[in-house]
Amino acid sequence: MLPTQWLLLNVPTVLLGFIVVGISILLALLTSFFTTFIIPESKSRGYNGVAFMLFGGTTLIYAILLTTILFTSWIGFNEADQNVQKEANCLVSLYRFAEAFPSATKQSIQNLLDEYTKSIVYKEWSYLARSQLDKHTTVISKQLWSTYSSYVPQTPPEQAYQQESLHQLIELRRCRMQRLTDSKAGVNPILWLVLIIGEMTTVASIAFFSDNLKSRLLMAVIFAILIGLIFFTILMFDYPFTGQFIISSEPIKEALLYW
Repeated sequence: MLPTQWLLLNVPTVLLGFIVVGISILLALLTSFFTTFIIPESKSRGYNGVAFMLFGGTTLIYAILLTTILFTSWIGFNEADQNVQKEANCLVSLYRFAEAFPSATKQSIQNLLDEYTKSIVYKEWSYLARSQLDKHTTVISKQLWSTYSSYVPQTPPEQAYQQESLHQLIELRRCRMQRLTDSKAGVNPILWLVLIIGEMTTVASIAFFSDNLKSRLLMAVIFAILIGLIFFTILMFDYPFTGQFIISSEPIKEALLYW
C-alpha cells in the first residue's frame, strides 16, 4: 500500500486537506527563505529580465504537468465509475437470462446471483479500500461458473441464452477484476516528487519579482495554497475506492431491485 492510499484510509478528509495545504505552504516558505539567502533582496532587482523568462517557463511547464495529472486522475475515477455501472448491468442481464432455463437451474442461478450481489455491496466494497477482494464473493463467483458449465442446454433457445449468459459472466468477471485494478490506481510516487520539486522551483522563481521578503512570502503562500488545493484534489481522485469521496456501490445495490 502506497503512502497516499494509507493517508486516505487512516486520516479524516478535512484533516488531510489541512495537512496537504499546510505542507505545501511550509515548502513554499522554506524555498522562499532559501532563495532569499542565495539571492539577497539588494541583488534581486538586477534579474528582472531573466525573471520573466524563468517564471514564465517554469509556470507553464508546471501548469501543464499539474493539469495533466489532475485530468488523468479525474478520467480514471470516471472510468472506474462506468465500470461499476457495467458490472451492475451484467448482473441484471444474467438474472433475466436465467428465466430461460428449467426451474431448478433458474432458481440455483438466481439465488447465487442474489447472494453474489449482496456480498459485493455489504462485504467486498469495504475490502476495496485496501485494494483487496472478498474471499466469500470469490467462492460464490466460482459456484456461478460451475453452475453454468455443468448445465447442458436442451433446446436451441436455451443454448442461445447459455452462450449469452457465459458472455455476460466473462464480462462480469472482467469488471470485478477491473475494480481491483482501479482500487490500486494512484499517482506514481516519482510523479508526486516531481510535483513537489516543481512547486519549489516555481516558488523560487517568484523571488525575482519582489524587492522585500514580506511580499515574497505573501506571493509564495498564495501560490502554495492554490497548489496545495490541487494536490488535495488529485489525492481525492487518486484511489476511487479509498477515502471519504469514493465510487458508490449504489449501482450494484440497485440491481437487486430488478430481481
